Amino acid sequence: MMLRLRVELADRPGSLAELTRALTACRGDIVQITVMQRRQDVAVDDIWMAVRSTDEIDAIRHAFDNVTDMRLVGLRVGAVPVDFDAQLDFLAYLFAAPQRGVEAFVEMLPAVADADWAAIQAADGTLIYDSGDAGARRAAGHDDEVAELRLLEGATLVVGRSASMAWHPAEIRRIASVLELSALLIKSAALSVRQPATTLTGWLVTDSALVIA
Repeated sequence: MMLRLRVELADRPGSLAELTRALTACRGDIVQITVMQRRQDVAVDDIWMAVRSTDEIDAIRHAFDNVTDMRLVGLRVGAVPVDFDAQLDFLAYLFAAPQRGVEAFVEMLPAVADADWAAIQAADGTLIYDSGDAGARRAAGHDDEVAELRLLEGATLVVGRSASMAWHPAEIRRIASVLELSALLIKSAALSVRQPATTLTGWLVTDSALVIA
């Protein structure tokens, strides 16, 4: 199973090496490390790690009891590494089927952003379109961490995942960048194909402004 750890540590020589030694001692395999933030001698890193059992998860949690100047901020089970190739595949798919580009964007965003679900939400809170899990998780009362980006006419892009890991500002900026690029691609490509756009995609294509906040 894949874990995503968010770790706050002192930004000094040797601190990352000390952290990786502590984690590999737990018998897991480090797959990816992403720097999320550097500020005032403190770093925030996200580490994707493959483990074989829940016993190793417990060992990883306890590993932070034995290291100095480091703190486990979040731990997400079942995470997906944020892969550059996956982002390219994502944009290629939008280009291939621009007439339902908004729907495709919502469906594929969780895999690109390491989320559990995504949705377009109307101003009154109802879901206009979701990736398949948003409505069910709401109905089940899951207390998810939700990122919101305002779009057109009061609509909002909402992206959620389990409360075990909060959304970092760097992740929100990344989603906003992907959204802006995707919107431009969908608008351009949808106007050049013969197939009629879906109602949701047509709404984006015919509106001249995309507000992201």
